Amino acid sequence: MFLRFLLCALMFLSISAECGSDKPDRTLLQRLQKWVDQLNTLEADFVQQSIGSGASPQESTGHFSAARPGRFRWDYKTPHEQLIVSDGVVVWYYEPDLKQATRTSNDKIKETPAGFFTAGGSIEESFSWQVVGDSLWPGPTLRLTPKKEGAVKEIIMAMDREKDRLLGMEVVDSLGVRSQIIFDRWVQNKPISPERFNFDPPHGVDVVEDMGGR
Repeated sequence: MFLRFLLCALMFLSISAECGSDKPDRTLLQRLQKWVDQLNTLEADFVQQSIGSGASPQESTGHFSAARPGRFRWDYKTPHEQLIVSDGVVVWYYEPDLKQATRTSNDKIKETPAGFFTAGGSIEESFSWQVVGDSLWPGPTLRLTPKKEGAVKEIIMAMDREKDRLLGMEVVDSLGVRSQIIFDRWVQNKPISPERFNFDPPHGVDVVEDMGGR
């Protein structure tokens, strides 16, 4: 499920939603756009909880890093180690317990949650949007739905009340799995070594090629 979501976390968004036109609605969108526009690099710890239909919640923790253009890294620490990393050209999905690494194309990065941080550009070009209330987050949130049909049905973005930064997000995929990610300890626009976004499969790991994308 983790690989589907973040290969998803690697697909931000499609159903047409009405865009609010009053000032409070557009102000929230503009705050999110401003925060994204100012990003060059960022890092944060995260807690992810995924809930599927009829399934028990699954919680995982880890660390997220990103750098423009197109580079990102999700390090899952618990309950199992997993790695999703892109150097801007290819994406690797590495599961140490299975001794398997999958290599796929980074072409669709703009349509993914990771692409939201690393690709830049106008949010409205990729997503329809609506300001909504959500009991999981304090204050109003922004619902984004993809303009292209894909693996992600919608994303809810929660902004900090006082600062132009993201508190967390919820991603609902096409199968109805809802994944909530809460970020903490943001570090923005500090140098990150390019080596952090490289990956060489360890000796003995089975490599699966999937360069057609997902």
